[in-house]
Amino acid sequence: MSGGTLEQPLSGGAGRPRGRPAIRLALTVLLWGVVVVFAVRVTMRASEDIEVDESVLTLMHLLVWSALLLVARLVDIVGWHLLLVSAGDRVPVSASARVLASAELVRYLPGGVLHFAARYKFARRLGVAPTVVIGATAHDLVLRLGSALAVFAVTLPFWPSVPPGYVVAALVALPLMALGTHPRVVRPVMAKMERRFGGDGSWTVPYSRVLLASAVYASGWLVRGLVGWHMAHAIAGTSASQAPIVVAVMAMAWVVGVVVPFAPGGLGVREGVGVALLSPIMPVSAALAVMLLSRVLTTVVEFVSAPAIAGWDHLARRGAPLDPPSDDDAPDTSSPVLASSALTSPAVTSTAPREALHE
Repeated sequence: MSGGTLEQPLSGGAGRPRGRPAIRLALTVLLWGVVVVFAVRVTMRASEDIEVDESVLTLMHLLVWSALLLVARLVDIVGWHLLLVSAGDRVPVSASARVLASAELVRYLPGGVLHFAARYKFARRLGVAPTVVIGATAHDLVLRLGSALAVFAVTLPFWPSVPPGYVVAALVALPLMALGTHPRVVRPVMAKMERRFGGDGSWTVPYSRVLLASAVYASGWLVRGLVGWHMAHAIAGTSASQAPIVVAVMAMAWVVGVVVPFAPGGLGVREGVGVALLSPIMPVSAALAVMLLSRVLTTVVEFVSAPAIAGWDHLARRGAPLDPPSDDDAPDTSSPVLASSALTSPAVTSTAPREALHE
């Protein structure tokens, strides 16, 4: 369980200039958007094989796709919050949402694991116990990876020319993956980790909550995959019968992008895997256009939603300052991504009760 206290910010962070990081962040988002949109347009125009349905690929549909990707983002937040509260922590959903949304922006920095360190740092500022943060983060990663692989395995029968043995092996692997997340398997590992941080080795998540979180994450992959399929339908005329394939590709591309080290946000890796897996059902140039369009919309949603979620948490805390409490705890603002984290991450470091969020 958490230490049970939410800390209020000290006055040392008040008055810190925030205009320049905000400008750098805005310019970075704008630059990424221009580059990726330009790449999509060039790719689409470069191939005579692509026939875009202009009645589908409209500004309204771009907004709808973005809204659905935001829904998928909120689904991830629900899963993360579920894991935190399952361990007995009482952090409000707005605060846990802010931790995840802020830390995920750090994925776009080189290093591979910086966003996990950022999630730990931001959650600790909320007074969440170290063992709870580490345990929930580990479960979050494993369950998101596992649910994505499960989605991919379930869709294998829909793929063209897949050997039957692959399908059988994938379906057999599903219950093994479920057993791998059972508390009897996870608890010894988590207990050893917890003792290293001064705990008593009793931290655990009930198996019913593990299964529920897995289902939540799987629903997020379904939403993302359906958005990807509709993009493919607009760009390459992909049929409804091929929707399960696109759903699986979107999930698997994310998995490979996560496990490959030193690829910020899976940039390049996710797109390469997606193009390779989509190429059997559409031209390569069309597959590239789908993956690039998915990337730019996902990136925009992440960078836009993080400040919005920070504002939601700010209102939930009824005017508590957003600035980091001290120079030692403040994230580095030398890059635009960390600057955005400084503006959106929770800043809490005293001993007021956690209930102060609602007072």
